[in-house]
Amino acid sequence: MSFLSDDDVDEQVYAHFDELALRVTIIFVSSMLCIGLWSMYIDDVLYRLIQFFTVCTSSCLNIYDPTQWSRIRWFSTILLGLISVSPILMYHSFQFAKSGLLPKERKMFKSWLFLTEVSALLISVLSLFLVKMLFVKGHHFHLGMGLKPKYDIVSMLSIWMDVSLFLLLFILTFSTFWLLHIFGILTRENNTLWSVRLFGFGTLLILASVSSFQIQNGITLAIAYILLTKAMLSITLKNGNSIGGIDDILDSEGKRIRNLIVDCSCDHAMEYSTLKPKSGMKLIQTESICTSSESRNEVMHQLIHNKCTHLTILGCDGNACPKRFDENLDRLNIHKIGLNLHSIVNRKGEQTIQQVDFENQLMTTEIIYGHETVRKKYAELQARFEEVFVVDSKLSNQPLEQNTKLIQANPKNEYM
Repeated sequence: MSFLSDDDVDEQVYAHFDELALRVTIIFVSSMLCIGLWSMYIDDVLYRLIQFFTVCTSSCLNIYDPTQWSRIRWFSTILLGLISVSPILMYHSFQFAKSGLLPKERKMFKSWLFLTEVSALLISVLSLFLVKMLFVKGHHFHLGMGLKPKYDIVSMLSIWMDVSLFLLLFILTFSTFWLLHIFGILTRENNTLWSVRLFGFGTLLILASVSSFQIQNGITLAIAYILLTKAMLSITLKNGNSIGGIDDILDSEGKRIRNLIVDCSCDHAMEYSTLKPKSGMKLIQTESICTSSESRNEVMHQLIHNKCTHLTILGCDGNACPKRFDENLDRLNIHKIGLNLHSIVNRKGEQTIQQVDFENQLMTTEIIYGHETVRKKYAELQARFEEVFVVDSKLSNQPLEQNTKLIQANPKNEYM
C-alpha cells in the first residue's frame, strides 16, 4: 500500500535511488576514515581495557589464541569506527526515510534513533563495570579454593561484548515496543508482525556475534532475550485498547469490513459528539479533514495501521474532502461513507448528534451491511428506542422533512 500526504512529491523511482546512493557514499567514506583513524590507536585502547580487567595483583592474564586476539583487535577497530560515525548515519537515515513516514512515525523513528545512540553508549560503559565486578567476585572465589587462576583476556573481552549486546538488544526491543505503543503504531493486527521483525533481527544479531564453537551459548542467549523481553512487556504493556480497537465485521455477503468512524468538527463549527461506536468499530475525533493536513494524516495513520476497509465520516457527506485524500483512499482500496449527521441535527433543531440518528444512519448503510441486512437492522433500532425520530432507511438519501416518522417502539409492531 502507498499514498501521498500533503507534503509529499510524486517523484520518479530513480530520484530516490540517486538520493540513496549519495547518502550511502557519504556514510561509507566517513566510516572508512574513522576506522582508519581508530586503527592507529586501537592498541592503546585495548591496553587500557586490559588494565581495567586486571583482577589480580600478579600477572594472571594471557593470550592463548593469537588468532582470536587479532579478531578482537580488528572487530574493536570497526566497532569504534561505526560508533564514531553513528551521528552521521542517524542523520542520513532519518532524512532519507522521513518522506515515506507519517508524522507520528517520524517522531517514533527520531526517538528510536536517539534512544539507540544513548543506550549504546550507556550500556557499553555500565556493562564494563558489571563484567569487571563478576570477574572480581569469581577471582576471590578461586583464591578461596586454593586455586592459582589464569585468565584469557580474549575470553574476558568476548564476555563483555556478549553482555553488552544482550543488554542493548533487550533495552532497544523493549523500548521500541513502547514507542510503537505510545505513537499508536502498534495495533492488534500488526502486533505479531512487529514481534517477528524485532525478535527475529535481535536473535540473528546474537547468533551472528558468537563464534561457531559457541553456537549453543548463542542459542541460550537468544532464548533468554526473547523470554525476558516478553515477560517485561506482559507486565508493563497491559492496556489492550491501545493495541487495537477495530474488529472484522462480516456483511450479509460474508465480506470482511473494518470500519473507522471519524467525528470531524469542521474547523470547530460543530461540537464533538459523545457517541458510542458500535462493537468492533473505532471512533476518533479530528479538527477538519477538508482544511487540516494534520487531521488527514491522523486519519490515514489510523486507516493504515488498523487495516481498515471503510472510512465513515459523521458530519458531512464527504464530498468536500480534498482530491488527494480521495485518491489515497482509492489507492488503499478504502470505501468512504458520509453520514451527513450535521445536516440532520440542524434540521431537527438539536445541538448534538443523538445516538439513535447515528446508529440508524450507520446500521442502515447498504455499503457496509448490504441490502438484505438493512431491514433487520432498522427493525432492531425500532425495538430499542421508544419515542424518537428515525430516518426511514428506504428514503435515507431524501431531505429529512420528507423522510421522518414518529415511531412508538413495540416489539410486535412491524414497520416494514
